[in-house]
Amino acid sequence: MKILILLFLVSCASIGTNELNQLRPNMTIDEVTDLMGEPEQTQFKNGHLIYKYTMWEAWKGNFPYYLSFRMGKLKSWNMDAKERARNQEALYQFGESMRKHNEANQAPEPQIETPTQTNCTSIDLGGGVTSYECESY
Repeated sequence: MKILILLFLVSCASIGTNELNQLRPNMTIDEVTDLMGEPEQTQFKNGHLIYKYTMWEAWKGNFPYYLSFRMGKLKSWNMDAKERARNQEALYQFGESMRKHNEANQAPEPQIETPTQTNCTSIDLGGGVTSYECESY
């Protein structure tokens, strides 16, 4: 059975723990973008500029982070656990549908005749090494 492994990588604005650990309240927008790169998305909400970044962790997946700026200064940041759960569920469902598709379209296993008898001859090559020649019929 073939196993299909899918990897989804975020091409831009993918960040790591190192960048997140360097965030400090009241950093300017320029300081944040110098550290984190350009955001994936931006929006204005309730007088705040919101930047979205995605952190990817091996074997854990993507984590959406939102950074909130007010008057050009970083005020808060957090990971959206509900969005992450929805994304993980969608990825799981996609993987399941691909697995089912592959199973339905898999070619039948070739039939291999099993030999009824095997005859092996050992050959002493010296120095404690033995070679075996086998013939099946």
